[in-house]
Amino acid sequence: MSTKPYEFYLHMYQGSVIPMQDGSMLHKQFNVSNTAGLQQYPVDLHILPYCHQVDTLQVCDGWGRYINDDGETLKANDVNFYYFDYVQDVTNEPNRFVLNITHVQNATERPNNIVNKNDGINTI
Repeated sequence: MSTKPYEFYLHMYQGSVIPMQDGSMLHKQFNVSNTAGLQQYPVDLHILPYCHQVDTLQVCDGWGRYINDDGETLKANDVNFYYFDYVQDVTNEPNRFVLNITHVQNATERPNNIVNKNDGINTI
């Protein structure tokens, strides 16, 4: 495996919702080479649902959390904290899922409570 500083490998646990960025792609396309550069781009959500039987239904679900800060400020009210809940009724609606995003803590020190572009979602 490659060992470049902007590359890493992820092993996901079933039932996980993980916010992350493709550092290799951002490096190649936009010459991003540090964490400050990553803050200029929204995150992607990677979902590996846990699928199981509930009575007669096949259900898939997952959850995750995300804390976004600027990497410099230590103030508690300068951070956005999110919870993600994913659920899908595969039996009755296999082409539909629900992803709830709960904004638990707002970065009240920032205009419109936005720390940087990491507060946006690029892809799911």
